[in-house]
Amino acid sequence: VLQNYKSNGFKIYETSLEKNSKSILEIKDKEKHVLIIGNEANGISDEIKKYADEFLIIPMDNVTESLNASIAASLSMFYLSKLTN
Repeated sequence: VLQNYKSNGFKIYETSLEKNSKSILEIKDKEKHVLIIGNEANGISDEIKKYADEFLIIPMDNVTESLNASIAASLSMFYLSKLTN
């Protein structure tokens, strides 16, 4: 499924803490995209990670340790939806 999206011009964003992760606030393009959010216990599988065009993080202050997956998904979808409007 993800390869099909890539073949049709979609950019694959995945939320994951990787060496090359960038803040979601750095995304400015209005490309078609797919957003992958991992589950809270295990994150995103290595099999799915291989499709990522960009790994994203949600910047937080030092007081907040983490967000659960549904909150991270909501914030990410809200931000990315503003780019496409």
